[in-house]
Amino acid sequence: MVNDKKQVRVWCDGCYDIMHFGHANQLRQAKAMGDYLIVGVHTDEEVRRNKGPPVLTEQERYKMVRSVKWVDEVVEGSPYVTELETMDNNGAEFCVHGDDITLSADAQTLIRL
Repeated sequence: MVNDKKQVRVWCDGCYDIMHFGHANQLRQAKAMGDYLIVGVHTDEEVRRNKGPPVLTEQERYKMVRSVKWVDEVVEGSPYVTELETMDNNGAEFCVHGDDITLSADAQTLIRL
């Protein structure tokens, strides 16, 4: 018997600087919302422009997020603002964020349709 169930791909992104319990819990909850979790991690330049200087380098943050057991895929250098194009390019049906959504440098929300 063939399983025709479509895999539900979930997108979330962030800086993930100084990884802590809140980050891990966000990724755990995001994974629970689908079958495959794609995590975008922002570049040092994007973090500096929108939040301030990161403590860890982007390469260190990519490795750290890859090591989380709920993460299936890491997208390096993901844009700071999530647009439908980003989700479409990565085959994601849902975008998940924590309850502390921040603003971009131009004072706009980070999720734009």
